[in-house]
Amino acid sequence: ARKKRLSQNRYYTMKPFTLPLLDKGVVVEHFTLVVAMEITEEGRRPELAMQIPRIRDAMYQLLLRMVTFRRRGSPIPDVDAFKVRLRKVAIHVAGEELVKDILVQQAFSRPVR
Repeated sequence: ARKKRLSQNRYYTMKPFTLPLLDKGVVVEHFTLVVAMEITEEGRRPELAMQIPRIRDAMYQLLLRMVTFRRRGSPIPDVDAFKVRLRKVAIHVAGEELVKDILVQQAFSRPVR
């Protein structure tokens, strides 16, 4: 079963976000999230690409709050929570005229070796 790739014209897949999961100040796991943004119009991809550094920075700030610095013992939010909050961040930075939606393609954690 080959993984179906998202249309390059309609989606902008960002580089993975990897965040440390802390326990008593020690990194115990890494949490990785792969996100794609749906572009409102195919021809606007270059415009969105120019916004990526700012979008990425804002997303990292949100993800650090949601994952790394969450209250001890509280679970990592579900994928829908990431999707909703990251969509708000992307639209806040780039505007509704560029970002239509967010897809969370992967979300997983791995223990630190």
